[in-house]
Amino acid sequence: MTRHRQAKATGAAVPLAVLAWLVAPASAADIACQLTAAALQCGGTAAGTQSTAVGDGSQATEPNTTAVGQQATGFGANSSAFGQLAVANGVSSTAIGQNANANLDYTTAIGADAAAQGEDASAFGQGAKANAAGATAVGQDAIASKTQSTAVGRSARASEVASTAIGEDAIASAANSTALGQGSRANSTASTALGQKAIANGVNATAVGQNATANADGSTALGMTAAANAVNSTAVGYNATANGVGATAVGQGSIAAAAGSTALGQSANASAAHATAIGDGANASFANSAAIGTGATATRADQMAFGTGSSTYTFEGITSSASRAAQSGPVQIVTTDANGNLASADVSDLFDVRPIMKQIDEVNEGVAMAMAMGTPTLPDSKNVAVSAQWGTFGSENAVAISGIARLMDDSLFLTGGIGFGLNQGSIGGKAGVMLAW
Repeated sequence: MTRHRQAKATGAAVPLAVLAWLVAPASAADIACQLTAAALQCGGTAAGTQSTAVGDGSQATEPNTTAVGQQATGFGANSSAFGQLAVANGVSSTAIGQNANANLDYTTAIGADAAAQGEDASAFGQGAKANAAGATAVGQDAIASKTQSTAVGRSARASEVASTAIGEDAIASAANSTALGQGSRANSTASTALGQKAIANGVNATAVGQNATANADGSTALGMTAAANAVNSTAVGYNATANGVGATAVGQGSIAAAAGSTALGQSANASAAHATAIGDGANASFANSAAIGTGATATRADQMAFGTGSSTYTFEGITSSASRAAQSGPVQIVTTDANGNLASADVSDLFDVRPIMKQIDEVNEGVAMAMAMGTPTLPDSKNVAVSAQWGTFGSENAVAISGIARLMDDSLFLTGGIGFGLNQGSIGGKAGVMLAW
């Protein structure tokens, strides 16, 4: 009699009979199936109530356990093991795949050689390992080693508490660190690396972009190959570099090389302590110097340089084309045009403060707008929030409408606002992005 007929002869349902026939050896005499009110066993041992053991050497020893496959074993109540040498040892554990191993309560291991070794751990993929409580490993050879760690991707590694590594060969090796992207590395506490081969080596460091590097505590690198190499330094832009403590480099190829230095603009270079270079190719290489404008260069310490030799400067009110022959009173302001001609102004104009007062009013109105333009608080259960507010400063008044929107669950938010001056008619706005983790 065949396995199929044997199973039917004992009263088994057709699906169980078919299953017995599929897993049984080719020879009809090799394995016999037995069905009782409490268990089904075909070539194995079903010792638990409502247990099932199908396959040579399979064992289902606890109530409601299932072991299907050669030497598959279900040792925990309500556990399931499917595959050759699969082992489900924990209560409500599941092991699926050749040599898959779910060792503790509520663990899940799916894939050849997958292993879930911590309570509530989950491992999905060939060779995936979830070795601690609440750990999750997804992908071939992915490993999540510590409590609440997560590794997703081929050979991804999350090796500390609450660390997250997502991407092929991504590694998050410190507590609360996050590495997202192929080959990314987050190597210090609370560090974040986002992008292919991005590296965050400092505590609370952030590197975003392909090959971006944040190498010191509190450093931030945003952009392809951007590098922030000193404590609290910031580099933003393709190949931007901030090497000094607290230095800031913004722009393609910009360099802020010394403590407190600032470089803003493509290829801007601030290479001395507290130097500032603003503009394409601006260069401030002396302490406390500033170079402002395209190609501007500061040539000594404490100097401020504006533009280059070919730059022109325009000041409102200079209209004289020739020097005055005489002065009727003390000279208070002396200027020249590009040809060396003296410029003059009527004395009464020197005391006309109305333009200045208007500028002050406009500034005060801008402050009132800023005071009104707060960002509303977004409740946990909402995705968008909008607020309208009024502000006043120095007799000027303004109203503003502000908003915040959730772009990604609890991690990425978009903020913005627009303000209107009620006295001078000014209009202002703001926009921003907020990351939270």
